[in-house]
Amino acid sequence: MKIFISISIFFLFIFPNEHCLSQIVIPKISNPPVIDGKVNDSVWESAALITDFLQREPNEGKPLTEKTEVFIAYDTHNIYFGIKCYQPPESITAKEMQRGASLPHDDRVHIILDTHHDGRNAYFFEINPLGSIGDAIASENGRQINRNWEGLFFGKSSITDQGWEAELAIPFKTLTFDKNNSSWGLFMNRMIESKQEWGSWPVANINAGEVAISDAGAITGIEGISQGIGLDIAPYLITGLDAERGENINYKFNGGADMYYQITPGLKASLSINTDFAETEADTRQINLTRFNIRLNEKRNF
Repeated sequence: MKIFISISIFFLFIFPNEHCLSQIVIPKISNPPVIDGKVNDSVWESAALITDFLQREPNEGKPLTEKTEVFIAYDTHNIYFGIKCYQPPESITAKEMQRGASLPHDDRVHIILDTHHDGRNAYFFEINPLGSIGDAIASENGRQINRNWEGLFFGKSSITDQGWEAELAIPFKTLTFDKNNSSWGLFMNRMIESKQEWGSWPVANINAGEVAISDAGAITGIEGISQGIGLDIAPYLITGLDAERGENINYKFNGGADMYYQITPGLKASLSINTDFAETEADTRQINLTRFNIRLNEKRNF
């Protein structure tokens, strides 16, 4: 009787993740910049600087043909981004000025902040050369984008003789995060429509989505920041009158409030008193020629 013993040995080679090398330490500042769309405040000289944007399209892995500079700093209440996008002014493509407008054909910059650094969920902010700003919440590694979310943040842009510039201030009270975690994920895109170029920091796989949270680099050194008391109150008051000819006037008053309290970084409590659904944005009209039902997103705050 012969017994054959087969022994298989597997060697596991571990290579460092290239994104782990994309770490930027951002400084804490005492004097915040003026958010006017002009990156000329002296505070930007001491900010962290990112310049190495690499193409995802059309020439994957090569530097963007136009120079890009992103300055980052923070204080107790906000994180600040100063952006310089160099290109000939006549080649700038920008049509939208409305807040929350869709910007698929404008030059633009995306900032994706993974405040819990879990590689799956993040906050999305964008701005174009005319100062149109937008925001969203991304989940499932960017596969789900909720653009109905509207956070409180500030952004302005200006067109210069060297291209366009932008400044953003994102309050920490707009975000949820763990105060004990000093490292956040950061991913950025720049789109140059005249050249059909799409570049990112850090470099991302061409097969990844536009909001590639798992490909994010890291910003570190975030300490001593405040989220406030975590309480948001949105009251409302409605007045009116009801009258018919020859009868007494009936005055009408109505009011209520929505309240939100951040119990933990991942848990928020909501309380609504006499909820007002009249101010909810109407659903977009859609023509459905398929046999499948249309799914409409929930737009009520409560």
